[in-house]
Amino acid sequence: AAAVSMLALASLEAKQPAEAIKQVKRFRDRYAKTATAAALRDIEAIQAEALLETDKPAAAARLLSQLLNQHRDWSRREEAWLLLARAQRAAGEMQAASKAVNQCLREFPEGPQADLAWYRLGQLEQQQQNNSAAIAAFAASLKAKPDGSLAAWSLLAIGWCHEAEGDLPAAEQAWSNLIARLPESTAAASAVLARGDARQRLGDHAGGLTDAELVLKPGSPIAARLDAAARGEARLLQGLCLLGLERYAEAATSLRALLSDSPDLPAADQVLFQLGIAESLGGELAAAGKTFKRLVEKFPRSPFVADAWLQLGEADFAVEDWHAAAAAYRQAIA
Repeated sequence: AAAVSMLALASLEAKQPAEAIKQVKRFRDRYAKTATAAALRDIEAIQAEALLETDKPAAAARLLSQLLNQHRDWSRREEAWLLLARAQRAAGEMQAASKAVNQCLREFPEGPQADLAWYRLGQLEQQQQNNSAAIAAFAASLKAKPDGSLAAWSLLAIGWCHEAEGDLPAAEQAWSNLIARLPESTAAASAVLARGDARQRLGDHAGGLTDAELVLKPGSPIAARLDAAARGEARLLQGLCLLGLERYAEAATSLRALLSDSPDLPAADQVLFQLGIAESLGGELAAAGKTFKRLVEKFPRSPFVADAWLQLGEADFAVEDWHAAAAAYRQAIA
């Protein structure tokens, strides 16, 4: 019985949940009548986690709830509460998951996984758009273990919650704290890009450009910790900041490079619009016209289309091509 139980646990740890469930069934078939209550409890705990890992969160949640109700002195209660919350969250039961985490914190306010409990509560509140409550929970996770593995992620999440609340200065401060305290973390690399975007939106184009170029610098530790999509975002941020600094030719070069490197970029319509603006302000009027036409033809449903038609209309109006200007203005208000 012990060997089968350990085989089930080993299978689970080896990321083979289907095999773990197979061994759980084997245990039940052979030893259910003779196993101790503790052995049955442990095999059911393995089954619950395996069910969660095989995308059956509701079944996992029911089993974990039963175990927690039946075993008040279980040494793994803290872990089980958090696993229950994870299962309920996966099943879409957000309020139940929050209740489970709060119960965990009531039973184990200073438990070894208190930082994880607070972090999970923060995630749940954030997912439900309760950003103030989420900020408080992430701050509590950080307080529980200031140097723990979740500290950097808590600071990153605090920044995102402030950003969701429209408080960009507070978001920028949270991300700056993360970068200063834990510069080698993966979360800090994401924070550099997020802070750069916040700075650009706050009008600090020089600060935003500095952050974008930290991400784009070849061979930099920050660049190595981010994926291609993040580097694309950094290239767009670079272009926007250069545009804000009135360095139009450089902005156009940066945005063209982004379109060349990532033709299927999800924000390609925004990149084309900003490229057209940079070309227009930089005196490249013919190039700007081609860029705006490319935008309206390739992305007819883009939110930037109306403004692109307006730019085309303004260009035609400036050269007294009244018919073309009128046609473009009609498209802009269509």
